[in-house]
Amino acid sequence: MSRSWLRLLLFALLVGAALAWVIRWWPKAQDPRVLSEMDTEGAAKEEFHDWFVEARLQRERDLFLWLETLLKHGGEAEARSEYVEALRRHRLQNEAEELLRLRGFDDALVYLDGEGAVVIVRAEAISRADAALVAELVSRLTGVPKERISVSHRAK
Repeated sequence: MSRSWLRLLLFALLVGAALAWVIRWWPKAQDPRVLSEMDTEGAAKEEFHDWFVEARLQRERDLFLWLETLLKHGGEAEARSEYVEALRRHRLQNEAEELLRLRGFDDALVYLDGEGAVVIVRAEAISRADAALVAELVSRLTGVPKERISVSHRAK
């Protein structure tokens, strides 16, 4: 596989992630309860900040930079296998987050690494039963043992 083909895939991943973010978050950002009032010059008095959105974007940036470095310095066979694994992990993270939203959580962020998973749900608090449910759902989807899944919460 040539490096130009890998770069094209990397670019497609970045564009897809940006498009997914726009589709998922833009309607919420347009909600008049979320946007701050505009001053007379049209500049926002306050900016829209959402920890989950920022963390998800940072995760996308980190993935992009890691893949770019891999393409520059890794061997082609090594780069291909690590690239495929990174895309698989990225897909599983997104699927797990969507599954948790479908199960009633306002939002969630899932980080997978080679050893376990960290899940952060948007909530003021999380009960043991809800934490167990989150661990069970993420485990079933990702194959990570429940004992290696850390579940925590973060308020809005």
